[in-house]
This record gives sequence, C-alpha cells and structure tokens, in this order.
Amino acid sequence: MKGLLCFVVALLVLCPMARSASFITGYNSNLHDRFDSTSFIASAFDLTGVARADNNAWATMLNSEYFISANHFHPAIGQSVTFYEGNSSSSATVIRSVASGVRLFNTDLWIGRLSTPVPSSIKSYSIASNIVNLSSTLGSYADQVVYQVGLRTANTVGGTTNFVVGLNNIEIGDSSAPALVGLGDFNAVGFVFDIATSPADVNRHNPGELGARIGDSGAPSFIVSGGNFLLVGTHSYVLSSLPENSVSFPDFVESQSPNSPYQKPSNQTREVTYDNFVPNYRADILAIIPEPSTVALLVLAGLGAAGVTSRRRSRA
Repeated sequence: MKGLLCFVVALLVLCPMARSASFITGYNSNLHDRFDSTSFIASAFDLTGVARADNNAWATMLNSEYFISANHFHPAIGQSVTFYEGNSSSSATVIRSVASGVRLFNTDLWIGRLSTPVPSSIKSYSIASNIVNLSSTLGSYADQVVYQVGLRTANTVGGTTNFVVGLNNIEIGDSSAPALVGLGDFNAVGFVFDIATSPADVNRHNPGELGARIGDSGAPSFIVSGGNFLLVGTHSYVLSSLPENSVSFPDFVESQSPNSPYQKPSNQTREVTYDNFVPNYRADILAIIPEPSTVALLVLAGLGAAGVTSRRRSRA
C-alpha cells in the first residue's frame, strides 16, 4: 500500500493554515452528527467521555480523572474540558480543568489528569487488550470496523458540540511511525480513505467512511467488542498521495455544490489517516493511571490495616 503513495505528511493539529472538518463519504447530519441527530450511527454507545477543550483539542476519558489525547495537540494545563451527559446540545454539561499531563515515551500520546474527577454519568473507556507486532501483522485487528470521532466543521465553528462519527477499517500497521513527522518512532495503525470524486464513487466506499483532518488530532477511534466501545487509537497524522508538482500539503475544501452528496478535497485521490495504536501501550498507560478498582482496593486495604493496628494497640 505504501509503495503506491507519494507521501506528504501533515499533523492533524490546529495550526495557522486554513482549518478543515473531517470528510465523511455520503455525509448526513442525521447519521453522523453526535448532537441533535435523529439516526446517529453510534447512538447505541456512550460517548459522554469524549470531549473537547477550550483550545479545541480532544480528551477521551480512561477513568474518572485521567484522559488520553495527542502529544502534539492536547488540552493545555489550566484549560477547561466540556463533557455532555447526552447527545443533545442542550444536555447537562460537566466542566473540568486540566491539572497536569505527561507524554508517553516518544509516542504521540499524552495522558492528562483533571483537577477534579468527573461523575459516574461520564463514561470511561477500556483499552483494547490484544497486543500485536505491527511489523508483521495486524492480528485480530485486520479489517476491523472502527468508529472514528472527528470535527463536523472548522475548528472555530460549533464549539464543544462540533462532533461527528464516521467509519473506517484498520488496514495498515506500522511498528515505527515515521520520525519525519517530528514525533519519534511509535506504533501506529492506518485507515485508508479513498476520496469520492463523483456521486457514483460514494457507492464504492463504506457508507460514512471518515478521513481525518486538521483539528482531529487526539480524537479517538473505537472498535466494538461484546457490545462495548474499546479504545484502539487516537488520531495523529495523515500520509497523502498528491500530484508530483505539489510542494505542500494542500488546503482541503468541500465540494463546491451545496447539494452534493459527497465531499472532495482538492488535488487528492487517496490518503491514510494514522492513529497511535493504543493497545500496544496499554500496560504503560495503566502504569501511569490508577484504575478505579485498584484505587478502591488500595483504600480498603489501608482501612483494613488501620483497623488491625488499632485493635492491636487496644490489646497492648
């Protein structure tokens, strides 16, 4: 697959260049918008734990205090993150500030901590647990359908309700994502987005296939297992095929026709969105964040020990 592409790399970060929204094949607001849609494709799953911060960066909760994002574009310390307790723009909100955070090794993953835990009404997500050697196989993840979160419109529009979900499949594995993007080598998986260039092309692609864009960095990708969302990736960068005379990553634009059933970026035919492959870092992430059940056990153990000590002292 890579040999077929003339690669141009773009971090999916908010930057001074023109801002863009996720491209979804056959986009339909009633299917793909999380908020206020009638037939949302991910309505069966709880997305209350996926939120955006003041700087438009994404946060996905790992437990009631800790979240995951992209190292090159994450909620800044001191900024607020806004969670919605439902899929209506009028749903009750939970707002928390970011207290601290740390980059995970040389990956493009950033683990943040909120100043105060969120309530139980805000979902936390488990990380898919199967570890695979991406230099040789995708293992059980090959061609898995993935629900991918992204922006509906430009970063500055729509605020914290600027939120769509599209689909794709895990098709590429890379055990050492290229240092040329300035991030260092890390495990990544890729999702090919074959861009529809005519209405007929829409029928060739998965309905609702998503291609990530600038501002989507750190947004999550989920697989479904046992009826639950499992975190499998966070968006990081795009490798894209371009005409040989292109010297920079182009601005992305929607079709000029407001009634067009497809969206098309200029000068593009195929591209690959790469995500940090979170399962291969699951143990390292859990070493940083205490799982709620572990914290509870430690507290109970401490109380038990205190009780034993107290009893022993009373006997002395």
